[in-house]
Parts: sequence; C-alpha cells; structure tokens
Amino acid sequence: MENKTIFYINLYYKNSIFIFFQTCFLFLLFHFIIDRLYFTDEVFFAHYYDVYSTTKLNHLIELRHKWYWVSYVIFPFLFLVKCIIPAAIIYLGMYIDKMEVSFSSVFKVVVISQLVFIIPEIIKLVWFNYNPISMDALRSFHPFSLYSLFDPILLQEWLKYPFKILSLFEVLYWFAIALFLSNFLKRGFDEMLKIVVVYYGSFLFCWMVFVMFISISNS
Repeated sequence: MENKTIFYINLYYKNSIFIFFQTCFLFLLFHFIIDRLYFTDEVFFAHYYDVYSTTKLNHLIELRHKWYWVSYVIFPFLFLVKCIIPAAIIYLGMYIDKMEVSFSSVFKVVVISQLVFIIPEIIKLVWFNYNPISMDALRSFHPFSLYSLFDPILLQEWLKYPFKILSLFEVLYWFAIALFLSNFLKRGFDEMLKIVVVYYGSFLFCWMVFVMFISISNS
C-alpha cells in the first residue's frame, strides 16, 4: 500500500510537460517500429500495384522516403490536441461541479492515461509477427473494438469511425483517468468516473455523431 502511495505521489509532482514528452516519445517509438517492420515498400507496392504503374509507384515510394520525417514532426502536435481536448472537457466538468483542481493536474492525468493505448500497439506488433501483412490488414487492425467484430468491406463507411472508437481500450482509458484523478485529488473513484462519463463521454458521443453526419453527407 505504501509503495502504491509513493507511486502516485511521484507522478503527481512530476512536471506536466516532462510527462507529456515522455509519453509522446513512447508512442513515437512504437509507431517507428511498426512502420519500419510492417509498412514496408513491398507492402506499399503490393497495395497500389493495381492502381498505379510501376514507374508511378517507384516515384511515390521515393517521395515517401523523402518526406517520411514529416509525420514524426506533426505527431507531437496531434498528440497534444488529443490530450488537451479531454483534459479541457474534464476540467470544465470539475469546475462546474465546484471541484478545486488545476488544469495542469487534469492534463497530466489524461496524458498518463493515454498509455492505455500502447497496449493495442503491442498487440499489433505481436499479431503481425505471426499473420499475413497487407496495407488493408494493418489499417483495419483495431483489436477489441466493435470494428474488429465486422468485416470492414461489408461495414458502411459512416459506421467505421465510431466502431473503431468504441473499444475495450477506450473504456480502460476512462477508468484510468477516473482512477488517477481519484488518487491525486483524494476523491471517490465513483465520483471521478461520473465526471469522466458525463462530460467527456457526452463530448465524445457528440463528436462521433458529427463525424457520422459528415461521412453520410459525403457518401
């Protein structure tokens, strides 16, 4: 019990920016490993073989090599947005419920909780080490999600995004946020989970409906 308390205290007093860059680097590392191992030129070539000529494909692969680094530069900014939005929503919810907490603390909790999404990356690494690799298989690999229960070809386009989001890891993410908030702020876990579900859950639901509407409008 004492070790657990020390663990939470250490996390609480760590700098938010330091935790952010640590977590971001870990995600980048996994993306780099997966890209290098599985998103190879051969996989890329095989996927677009029936779409482009060999000359065009070779040119695209050269461009891919030339501008590959851009995705790694953009990733930290995308990851920052991915953390700021839920942190802001949860912080607003706690403010409305008259709970005294700094945005920095909520942001820190959200960043740490993002580590839940490292698990599917690990699963992906293991899975494709023993199974056939293709661009479609890599893109459609969303373990323990509603999306994984259906054939992507038969699934309507407007359902794909919400089905990818609705996964075991999204649920674990919510529980992780509630758990860390509970320990950092010395509040009840049920109380913190209610905040996450009511405020962030409502936002996520509205966002999924918006994306579904856009998909239907463009189909």
